[in-house]
Amino acid sequence: MDATHGAAAAALTTLSQHIREYSVYQAIPLILGVLREVHPDVDDEQLHAFLELRANPSLGFPCSDIERLDFFHEHTDLYVRLYLNVMSLVGSGSPLPAFYAEQALGERDKPKRV
Repeated sequence: MDATHGAAAAALTTLSQHIREYSVYQAIPLILGVLREVHPDVDDEQLHAFLELRANPSLGFPCSDIERLDFFHEHTDLYVRLYLNVMSLVGSGSPLPAFYAEQALGERDKPKRV
């Protein structure tokens, strides 16, 4: 870790160990608070660029809203990647009925006809 991000990285490490205990609505303000310490010169809208939301691709039943939190450096900036269980189009948290996912997966395995 860079010395400039040391305290914030330590706070993110601690937060990442307990991230599954939070809902999405609780975690995002906490993460943005840590990012605010790292990037004090950016406004609120620009601060969201340092938070990346991703859907968890698992088909398993989610135990919590959030799967995990990762942080990484890119061009000397600290970014946070949050894996969410609530955004996926497949799996038990999906808004789509299961047979759509099963049909799509089945179509992929069929040989193509010419």
